[in-house]
Amino acid sequence: MADTWLVVEQSAFSFMARIEVNGSDITVATVSSISWTVFYKDTTEVFKAESSLTPSNVVYDTLQTDGRWALDSDGYNFRHDISSSVFTNPDRQYQIEYVFTSSDGTVTRFEPVAISLSGVSSV
Repeated sequence: MADTWLVVEQSAFSFMARIEVNGSDITVATVSSISWTVFYKDTTEVFKAESSLTPSNVVYDTLQTDGRWALDSDGYNFRHDISSSVFTNPDRQYQIEYVFTSSDGTVTRFEPVAISLSGVSSV
């Protein structure tokens, strides 16, 4: 994707997506691990080193259609709540990369959006 999300500086936000591997929606049982890394978009230099997410904390077995999801009527099966402390420099753009490893060993890389910070404080 080439979208850029504008995130208010010093604010937490949630990244949501519908993730498929080999044509099927992922579920907790089909994902053995998830890692994420944040890069500076303009240099691809690592900003936040790879760290792991617990699949049962971020993957849903059924598509979710709560009020946070407005893209379509189908819903999302992956939601990563990102702390306000992750993105700290409003003068840079960031790129997130998620790596999903399925229980059969399939590795899927997902680079959803670029993140830009708004200089407006949420406080």
